Amino acid sequence: MNTSLQRLSKYELLVRLGHGGMAEVWKALDTQLQRYVAIKLLRADLQNDPSLVTRLEREARLIASLHHPNIVQIHDFLVSHPSEIEGTVVYMVMDYVEGPTLAQYLQNTSRVGRFPSPNDIVHIFTPICLAIDYAHQKGMIHRDIKPANILLDKRDASKDPIGDPVLTDFGIAKLLGTSLNVRTNTGWWLGTPFYISPEQAKGASGNERSDIYALSVILYEMCTGTVPFQGNSLTAIIMQQVHADPIPPHLVNPVITPALEAVILHGLAKEPGKRFSSASALGIAIAEALNLPAAESLRQMAHHVDEMNSDTHVNSSKPLAANHSQATAIPTLTSQKTAVPLFSLEQQQFSEHVTSLLEAPPDAASATPPNPASVAPPTPNTTPKTVPASKEPGPIPVSLAKSRSAKPRRRSRVLAALALLAISIAALLLLLDLVVLPPMRSDQIVGNAFFVNSGQLNSDNSQGINDELLLDLHNIPALSSGKAYYAWLLGDQAQSEPSITALGKLTVNQGNIHLFYTGNTRHANLLAYQSRLLITEEDASTTPSAYNPDSTTWRYYAQIPQAPGSNGRFHFSMLDHLRHLLSESPELKTRGLHGGLDMWFLRNTQKILEWASAARDDWGNNPDLLHRQIIRILDYLDGKDYVQLDAPAVGPILYADPQASQIALLGPPPDGQSPYGNAFSGKTPPGYTYLIPGHLTAAMLSPGATPSQRALAAQIHSALDQTRGWLEQMHQDALQLITMDIDQLAYPSTLAILNDMVTHAQLAYNGQYNTSTGEIEGGATWISGTIQRIAGFELKPFQQ
Repeated sequence: MNTSLQRLSKYELLVRLGHGGMAEVWKALDTQLQRYVAIKLLRADLQNDPSLVTRLEREARLIASLHHPNIVQIHDFLVSHPSEIEGTVVYMVMDYVEGPTLAQYLQNTSRVGRFPSPNDIVHIFTPICLAIDYAHQKGMIHRDIKPANILLDKRDASKDPIGDPVLTDFGIAKLLGTSLNVRTNTGWWLGTPFYISPEQAKGASGNERSDIYALSVILYEMCTGTVPFQGNSLTAIIMQQVHADPIPPHLVNPVITPALEAVILHGLAKEPGKRFSSASALGIAIAEALNLPAAESLRQMAHHVDEMNSDTHVNSSKPLAANHSQATAIPTLTSQKTAVPLFSLEQQQFSEHVTSLLEAPPDAASATPPNPASVAPPTPNTTPKTVPASKEPGPIPVSLAKSRSAKPRRRSRVLAALALLAISIAALLLLLDLVVLPPMRSDQIVGNAFFVNSGQLNSDNSQGINDELLLDLHNIPALSSGKAYYAWLLGDQAQSEPSITALGKLTVNQGNIHLFYTGNTRHANLLAYQSRLLITEEDASTTPSAYNPDSTTWRYYAQIPQAPGSNGRFHFSMLDHLRHLLSESPELKTRGLHGGLDMWFLRNTQKILEWASAARDDWGNNPDLLHRQIIRILDYLDGKDYVQLDAPAVGPILYADPQASQIALLGPPPDGQSPYGNAFSGKTPPGYTYLIPGHLTAAMLSPGATPSQRALAAQIHSALDQTRGWLEQMHQDALQLITMDIDQLAYPSTLAILNDMVTHAQLAYNGQYNTSTGEIEGGATWISGTIQRIAGFELKPFQQ
C-alpha cells in the first residue's frame, strides 16, 4: 500500500491501525463532520480488477444496510483517483471504534492462563450472538468470524472495563467471492484457518451454521487459551478442521465443567445440521452452562429464528429448535457417534427399491466394543493380506413367484433373471462402497500417530506430557464379519522386559480410522518407555488380552528409529534424542530436574510471561515488587550461575526458583567443546535455546530420519532463532529496568519499556500470527508442539 497517501476526499488519514491480506485499516478524520472514522483501503493489486470493484460496491451496499449497535456501521464505499498517486484507490468508510480487539484481550487473559469470569464470557458472547442472528435474518453471513474481527468498544469504559463487543468485517469474505480454502493468484488467503468451519475448509462458501462454528472456536479458545486445531502448515490445520475431533476442553483446562464442555463441542460439530440452530441458541446455552441467566433478548431472538428458520445451504436436515428446552439439549461428552452409511444416498434408495420389490428382509449387524488389556508383546515378522467381505444375493421371495405364476414360463424365467440381476447390481453397489482398495505397497504410508498432552501436569516430572495418542489412518479396507482391528503401543526393540499398552478397538468408517486414546489414567509419559505401534486383526467377539502372536494377523506397523548414531562423543539414537527433548534429559537429570528440555523451556517461558505481565501491573503501585519481578525474569533468562556476571545490579539474592533456574532460557552461548556445550561438566551449561537445537540436529543426523522430520526440524530451528530474538529483546528491557531506582521506575517512559517487555514475552511464548500465511510463527508453544510431531509414527503395511 502506498503510505504517501495523506487524504481521500474529505477524509484525512491519520494513523494506520492494522493491515491484513486484503486491506489496510486507517484512523481518519472526517473534516466536514469533524469526527473520526475508520477507512479500509483495498490492496493495490486487487484494485486493478474492474469486476472485483463492481462486486465489492454491490456487496458493500448490502453490508451498509445492517444497522445494529454491535456491528460496525459502514457509511460509504468509494472509488477515488487521488492526485498524489497513480491509479485507483478503493476504500470503505466505517465507524471508528476506540478499543482493542478480542484477539488482544485473549492474548492478555486466556492465552496466559488468566481465564475470563463467567460474567465476562456471557458479557462478550451475548451481544455478538444477537448481532450475528440479526445479520442472518437480513441474509448476510459473516464467513470470517475471529477474535481479530471483534472490537471491544472502550468509549464507555466506566460502565464496563472490558468494552462493548462490536463485530467488524461483516461479509468481507463474500465481497471477494472466493471459497475460503482456495488460494488466489495474489498469494493471500480468505478467512482464517483456525476458525473456518469444516464445510468451508472443503470448499463451500459457508452459511449461518458456519458462523456458529467460528463462534464456538472462539469459545473454546476463551476457555482453554488455545484454538482446537493447530499445525505447522495451512494444510495441516485444514485437514484437522475436516477430519479430526478437538481435544476435549477439560483436558486443556481442568476447571471447565461438563456442561460448558458439552456446549463447546456441540457448537464444533462437523455436520452443520448438528450445531446450534442459531447464534442466540448458543448464547443461551453458554449462559445456562455457566449458571447465569440468559438475556431475555437472546430468548426472544432464538424463538424468532426458530419460527422463521429454513434449511441451511450446506445441510438440508431440519435445524435444531432454538427454544429454551431444545437449545440446551446438547449431547453428553460420551455420546456415541452416528454411524456413517456404507453407500451413498442414491445407491441406498436404489437398493431399498429393489429390496421392497422382492420383499427381501434387510441385513442387520451389531458389535460391542471390547475393553483393551495389556501383556508382553512378540516381535512382528510377516505381511498379511486382507480380503474384504462380500454379500451373497438371497433367493427370490415366494410371494413374487406366486404373483407371476399365470405368466408363460419363458417370461417368468426372464423376470426371474432380471430380478436376480437387480439384486446383483444392488449387491455390487454395496461392495463398491465397502472400500475395495488396490493392493498396498509395503512402503505406502497409510496414516500417522502422534503423542499429545492431557495437561494433567506434575511440576516435578513429565507426567501429563505425551500421555495420550492421536491416530488417523486412511484407505483402510474393511474386515470380514467377526473381525476387528486393534492398536497396540509397544516398548523398545532392545527392552529386556517389553511393555505394551492396548489402545483399543479401531472402527473403519468409509476407509478411515480415527482414534484418540485417553486411557492412560496415570498420565505417564508414554514416549519414555514405548516407541513402536502395531495394528492387528483380531476376533471381534471377545476382548483380546494381548495381540495375536500369529504374525499373519499383523496389519500395520511403525516405530521411532532406534539405531545408534555416531555424531559427537555420544552414540545416541533418534529415539534417545527425542526422549531427551520430550521426556528425560541427561543435562537436567544431573541437576535434579526431571523432564525433557522442551518441557522446561515451555514452562520457564510461560513463567517470564507471567512475571512480565505482573511487573507491568505493578507499575505506579508497587515499585519494590516490580523490581523483584525483573530480577526473577533475569534469573530465568540468564540462569542462576550467570545472572550476576551479566547483570551485577541483580545482587546475590534470587527471587526465582533456584532449582528451575539452573539452566537458562538464554544464558551463555555454547563453548563449542561438545554438541551440548558444558552440559555434562560442572560449568554453567548453555541455555535451552542452544541445547534444544543441539539435540534436534543430532536427532536428524541419526539413522532413520525421514525427509518430513528434517523439514520440521528446519522449521523448529528457524522458530528457535526467532524466539531467541524475542527473549533477547526482553533481556535488553530487563537490563534497563534493573538499574533504575524507585523514582525512575515510576516514570511514564518506564511503562513503555514494560509494555515492550510484555509484548516480546507474549511473542516468545505464543508466537506471532502471520496474517498473510495464516500460520503461527515461532514461540515456545509452537516449538513444543512441533517437536512432539517429530516424535510421531508413520504407519505402513506390516512386512517381515
